[in-house]
Amino acid sequence: FSKLQSSYRHSRTAWRNSHPEGEGKYTWKDGSWYEGSWKDGMKHGCGKCVWPSGASYQGEWKDGAMHGVGTLEAPNGARYQGGWQGDAKHGLGRQLYSSGDVYEGLWRRGRQEGPGRYIFAGGDEYDGEWLGGQFSGHGTFVWRSGERYDGLWKGGRQEGMGVLTLPDGSVYDAQWRKGRRHGWCLYRPGGGATDLQTASSADTYSLMTSSIAHIARDSVGSASPVSGAGGPSPLSPPQPHGSGRDDGAGHAAGAGAFIRVYRKGRVTQEWAMARDDADAIMAALGRGRPDGAIGRLLRK
Repeated sequence: FSKLQSSYRHSRTAWRNSHPEGEGKYTWKDGSWYEGSWKDGMKHGCGKCVWPSGASYQGEWKDGAMHGVGTLEAPNGARYQGGWQGDAKHGLGRQLYSSGDVYEGLWRRGRQEGPGRYIFAGGDEYDGEWLGGQFSGHGTFVWRSGERYDGLWKGGRQEGMGVLTLPDGSVYDAQWRKGRRHGWCLYRPGGGATDLQTASSADTYSLMTSSIAHIARDSVGSASPVSGAGGPSPLSPPQPHGSGRDDGAGHAAGAGAFIRVYRKGRVTQEWAMARDDADAIMAALGRGRPDGAIGRLLRK
């Protein structure tokens, strides 16, 4: 008992039933230490803990766990500031990754969940809903190259209805499945589009988003200074990659609209609309396929 007590310095209260109680500092054999409020021998209230790795947490605690509002800093420059529950990020918080990426938004049990904004160090940005650490629900992704997708997501990929806008002004209002256009698509070419070409049915536009399933987060796990465990693991979320383009299939100069049918990212059918009339287009889609009075079949 005397050896244990010698590692503890108290400022206002001493020990209760052989446990630290009140305000004080405790240093473990591995070099980690905690200074702050104690209750029944556990960190409870406000305090600061430093691990041997150099990671540190300063904020609120409950029953020995990070709980409330606090800041966790890692030696690699990663930093989280926000809500905690049972040693996991929970509630509103801001995560700076060692790569320079930043996430601001809601967390649930250590994962992004609810509305949030993720800014990649390279300039790409996602602003929308999350579920289980992945893009899920409605969200907008803007690439540094100028492409913009606004629509539905599931499991980190486009799923459902969404609008893709290219830098030249071309717009794809389409159905998506597993990150690719699949189903009906209303296409309006931008001012920089080329002459109509129907030779190719391939649509090679590939979104540059990486799999958000692999975005890393700080993980303290069951680590605690008492067990001598280290601090958070290094953070290395993947970077966006790839490029995007359309083969020119269906591009036309001037105004006009096209209806396409996609299957797994490839154009299988296409009509050139006689007029860019939203009501007429919606009526055509409601019938299952455009007819000759509304559009000219280009390919099937």
